[in-house]
Amino acid sequence: SSESDWGRRPPAGGKTASQVARAVEERKLGVITEMEFEQPAWEVSVRGESTRAKLYLDPMSGEVQRCRGRGCPTN
Repeated sequence: SSESDWGRRPPAGGKTASQVARAVEERKLGVITEMEFEQPAWEVSVRGESTRAKLYLDPMSGEVQRCRGRGCPTN
């Protein structure tokens, strides 16, 4: 594996992809259309009826650090 792979792997002890996906789905923002780990956060794209957002989640806590687009969670 190349060194660039390491930047695409969440830290040990962090949330798994399925845990992050579940945390996003619980917010009922829409369907997850894309999800990848890009240092230093999970990037999750969601699309709903009137929603189109990209969330950046902390890999350790699963908390939303920032969000771009329409329909971002308020907290």
